[in-house]
Amino acid sequence: MTISEVEICNMALGHLGVGEISALTEASAAGKVCNALYSRTRDELLRLHPWNFAQKTDTLALLSGESATGWSYVYAWPAHAVSANEIVQSDRSADPIQYEVLLSSDGTGRIIATDQDSAALRYTYQVTDPNLFDALFVDALSWRLATKIGLRLKTAKSAVLNAVNKSHEIAMAFAMGVDSNERKPNDPAESSFVLARY
Repeated sequence: MTISEVEICNMALGHLGVGEISALTEASAAGKVCNALYSRTRDELLRLHPWNFAQKTDTLALLSGESATGWSYVYAWPAHAVSANEIVQSDRSADPIQYEVLLSSDGTGRIIATDQDSAALRYTYQVTDPNLFDALFVDALSWRLATKIGLRLKTAKSAVLNAVNKSHEIAMAFAMGVDSNERKPNDPAESSFVLARY
């Protein structure tokens, strides 16, 4: 499937019964609103769920001049990460490794604090190429954009906006459900307290 940002915006405009745009940079009211909302809405949806198409795992960069109370190690937030999902470990059946996302001491960015040495993070990457999006993500994004565009343009009636918002909720639930079915999480390890009963 090949698709562009403009095509996704036109899907959203179509949901509202608004005419299409030819470019995000065009001077029309719809073009200006799409240009203002597209990237923000895309990143918002990427952050809401660990979409399979956007998952990356990288070894984190240790920050030697940074500390976080209660944690042994502090790492830099990966460039282009929109959300942290888990500290990866070799034994996938072990209990999840605890971590926390915090503001850096100088207040200029996010950091990751954990007790894991040489930590690797599985995170959602800020995918900007729409050709990498899952088809159901594209559908959900178009409906979410339509909701925001409709509120901004103030041309759609409230009944249309309500229907568009409901369609967005359905599309998101469906897309997240199908996406979740494409991964098999590991069963958590049995607690030593449970195992002691046998």
